[in-house]
Amino acid sequence: MCNNETMRKRADWMVRADDDILELMRDLQASSPAELEKHLSYTKEYISRRLRELWQHQLIDRPARGIYRINENTIGYLNENVDASQLERREE
Repeated sequence: MCNNETMRKRADWMVRADDDILELMRDLQASSPAELEKHLSYTKEYISRRLRELWQHQLIDRPARGIYRINENTIGYLNENVDASQLERREE
């Protein structure tokens, strides 16, 4: 899925699955781990862990428990305009 990852400004904590998840979320806008699992080759539990990590680093929003959506940082990162390592970590 990820074809431009070398151009993106990734953070040390990020893994390949993060790009796959963010790219799919760009198409879906908002989703749950169960919905993402239908389209990706990762388990719902793994996706949930990665979504929490992405949320903590402000790469996605969480409007309701178990629902995640893209934000300006998501778009900026995918378009190679946001350096993920520069985003502040938020607490639960």
